[in-house]
Amino acid sequence: MKEISVETHSKVEMIDITAAVQKTVREEKIEEGICLVYTPHTTAAITINENADPDVPRDILVALDKAVPLPLITGTWKGTPRRMLNLLWSEHPN
Repeated sequence: MKEISVETHSKVEMIDITAAVQKTVREEKIEEGICLVYTPHTTAAITINENADPDVPRDILVALDKAVPLPLITGTWKGTPRRMLNLLWSEHPN
């Protein structure tokens, strides 16, 4: 199993990891099979997006902020503010 590290620059952002995943698969000389990408962190998520429209990541972040505005979930909440989104949108919250 390979690990990909991602550097973040703000509390809420979307990062395209496609190139990193492709590079890892290529380096492992995998020609056929399934590549599982997951995050063990409760404050992160993996989404699939065709990346045809560069506005989609921004639109997703705007929709998330409308669903759960940051001031609504700040305070003494354990973890980062977006952990609340995992609890709202996940079948099995961590």
